[in-house]
Amino acid sequence: MIETEHTILPKQVIREKNIIGFDMSASNFLIAKEVELSSPRWYRTEEGKLKKLHRALSRKKKGSSNRNKVRVKLARLYEKIGNRKLDWVHKLTFCMSQHFEGIILENLNIKGIQQFNSGVSKSVTLDFSWNQFIHILKYKMEDRGGHLVLVDRYFPSSKLCSKCGFKSKDVKLTDRVWTCPKCSAHHDRDINASINIKKEGLNCLKNNHIKIINDDDAAGTAVDAFGEDIRLMLYQQSSVNYESPPFRAG
Repeated sequence: MIETEHTILPKQVIREKNIIGFDMSASNFLIAKEVELSSPRWYRTEEGKLKKLHRALSRKKKGSSNRNKVRVKLARLYEKIGNRKLDWVHKLTFCMSQHFEGIILENLNIKGIQQFNSGVSKSVTLDFSWNQFIHILKYKMEDRGGHLVLVDRYFPSSKLCSKCGFKSKDVKLTDRVWTCPKCSAHHDRDINASINIKKEGLNCLKNNHIKIINDDDAAGTAVDAFGEDIRLMLYQQSSVNYESPPFRAG
């Protein structure tokens, strides 16, 4: 028997209701107008145990059997955290690829985040791996003919008014809400950014000759179905103590 590789071509026509844009937030994992999804914070949940084992390891005599026992416990805990993170990423990306034909995200500068923001750095490298998440989501979207669009990291998603398009130079990183000086629209920083990210992603798709069908009558159905599957996934992991609600539908 000769096995042939089955190539799935990217969809050339997709419905706008099946496209979602997310902003990556410091306090949450992914935020869109319709839904917020927090990271389970696998590393931070076990951070106290890790520090305790690291201190115990440093006090043990090198080469001793007691030091080796602590070393094994530490390695197993790191493995446990890694397995939980990977399992969560696989389940989440599978769910996302099942429900959306197009997903639009920021092309984050992870090295820059690690250098200038320790809080977000823990989220995107220790609680979960952003690069791993993107890699797995990309091939799962491609397997279904979907599109993953990464908007340029210099796109000013947080400073653009999603209502009128005005760019405000006065919006600071610490401003969680702001009001457009041109049209007076009041914005939540992250939700406004996600709307702008989606708009920019739609332009990228159109520039790549992907036809977008606007089907307002069925709007929200993909997000609703995604939400139900995410709730089921989180229910199955209900033994985990989350620091914040992992899912909220708007």
